[in-house]
Amino acid sequence: MISSPSPHLMTDPMYSSLRTLAHDRDLAAALGDMVIAWAYAEEALLGAITRILGSRLNLVQAGYYGMPTINARIQFAQGLITEWDCPGEFDKDTISFEIDKLGKLASAPNHWIHGNWCSTKDRSETVIFDHRSHRDSSKRRKPIKSADVNNHTVAVLAKADALSGLIDWESLPL
Repeated sequence: MISSPSPHLMTDPMYSSLRTLAHDRDLAAALGDMVIAWAYAEEALLGAITRILGSRLNLVQAGYYGMPTINARIQFAQGLITEWDCPGEFDKDTISFEIDKLGKLASAPNHWIHGNWCSTKDRSETVIFDHRSHRDSSKRRKPIKSADVNNHTVAVLAKADALSGLIDWESLPL
């Protein structure tokens, strides 16, 4: 059975590490949707950087994916925007604001990806352990539900849509 716990990865007497989310297909689907939403948000950020640089999309794309993390890409965009001689048809401050909001949303999936996924033996609760947090901290173990991920996905899509709407994708040169 692929969803059996890994007994050698016990983190707490009540929890055991997960190998899959076979016990919670809604959560698995929500995480899949979140991955796609972040890919869409990355495209919006790529478009914004292209607009800020006044360059061609394909050229910026070649360099964009050389940056290792979304945080590095967001910092790069924010660094560029401070020096951008913004044409009047674009709202520099609002574009910067939307990029910043995307950056703030980026920490949640990081926690989900790098945390230790566990569940109770009866699979009634799925949690993520953050072993960097102190053993007694309330941040050490966080229950996670599909609604949490879905809410995050909605927020990411809203910010990506807002950013995309500010940069006039149709006029970006390839």
